[in-house]
Amino acid sequence: MLISLFLSIYAALFHYHAFVFDPSVGFETRSTALSNQRLALDNLIERAADEEHIKSISKREITDDNMQQKDELPVDHKDINNSEAKPKMPVGACQQYFVLGTMIPYKIILPLSKLIFKVPSFNSLFNVRMMERLCAIDSIIDSEISVNGLNATNLKYLPFSFNLPYYTMCLNMDVPSNSCSSLNSNYINMFKSLILACQSDESSFQCQLPIAKQLSNMIFQKSNGPIDVNQPFYFAVVLPILQSNDGYSNLYFYSSLLHKIQEDYKDDELKLAGAQFGVKDGLFAQEIRSDVQLGVILGIEFFPFLNLLAMILVVAVGADDAFLFMYQYRKHKADVCKKWSPVLLNCDANNTKEENSDKEEA
Repeated sequence: MLISLFLSIYAALFHYHAFVFDPSVGFETRSTALSNQRLALDNLIERAADEEHIKSISKREITDDNMQQKDELPVDHKDINNSEAKPKMPVGACQQYFVLGTMIPYKIILPLSKLIFKVPSFNSLFNVRMMERLCAIDSIIDSEISVNGLNATNLKYLPFSFNLPYYTMCLNMDVPSNSCSSLNSNYINMFKSLILACQSDESSFQCQLPIAKQLSNMIFQKSNGPIDVNQPFYFAVVLPILQSNDGYSNLYFYSSLLHKIQEDYKDDELKLAGAQFGVKDGLFAQEIRSDVQLGVILGIEFFPFLNLLAMILVVAVGADDAFLFMYQYRKHKADVCKKWSPVLLNCDANNTKEENSDKEEA
């Protein structure tokens, strides 16, 4: 027992640097996109040129005429939250989709909240009942904004979500696209046919329209070939509300909205598969605060979930390995002492006594 405890403590001390008590560090696995990006960033910071090295390099003057202008700039949540930067509100969803990239810049899409849904098949998605359920998302958002008293804020940045039901209404511009009552089964089936046609031939005129590009870039999952209409299908809904810019603001609203959407879309017919509201850090901190009783009872200021589990595993594995090692060592030592000279193998008299006592007990 003492040997097992010693080996466990030794293993913990030897790998002490691997235990991280920061909740925001070390939660991604290796060989993933996130871990590779983090590794690249750490290496970049270590190997980046310092200020003295940069000043020592000769430089030339560059005028504005020689600089290339970029249409897409990094997105700043503070600028987008500004009321002055808010675009003019379209009167219908189709108008909003058509002005994306002109009156509404593409960079607006990045800070907007998103949802991912799963349906049993592509065919099961295109019917009136399914489109009505999806179309109700905007009403859920408006209701939650009103309940939480956020009507006066710029949280809702656009009037409509980028949602499949509204896209089906765009086949007939004479029909207003600002209400779910405008859904029509004929246009839904026609919209489905156009999507499948564009999958096989993207060169047609309809497939080059901005709305068609929005569907392939923002709504539908990426695929290397034609859509298998009988396989499970994933698609996105880009919500008209902004993500939290710091992970903590309006946390109660996002939590309430997520809970409401999870309750309404949890069946196999239409299931919520993912959500992005930018509040991951806030929710994580909230869950940690809910475990504060552990600190009160055990006197631990912070309860490191995964790190404590790793320590338990180190102790368990170390104790198990020590037990097996000692058992195998004694067994093989006794066997060898029977065949070879005790002097050569350093088999003392105590080992012989232990062997005899084991036989007597057996």
